[in-house]
Amino acid sequence: MDECRAQCTLDLSGRPYCCFKAEFKREQVGGFATEMTEHFFYSLSQSLMCTLPYRAKAATTITKSRACSKPSAAPCAKPSASKAANCPAAKGVL
Repeated sequence: MDECRAQCTLDLSGRPYCCFKAEFKREQVGGFATEMTEHFFYSLSQSLMCTLPYRAKAATTITKSRACSKPSAAPCAKPSASKAANCPAAKGVL
């Protein structure tokens, strides 16, 4: 894979908002329409009720489209792997 920089901050605040900053030079990568990438992250932010600022830069469209999913997948995978039952709730404390 070529060099690519992709950043994603997942804020589970209950306020859905998506700021997607990645421009694609091609309309499709294989059979995937690149315009659907922004729509996916918008839908993700609405479903999770989270703020999702997202930015990606790369030389090629293929590299950028591959890298788009990685920064948002990592924060989602880590909490599900932890023992959530042992974590005290902060609701009403803060």
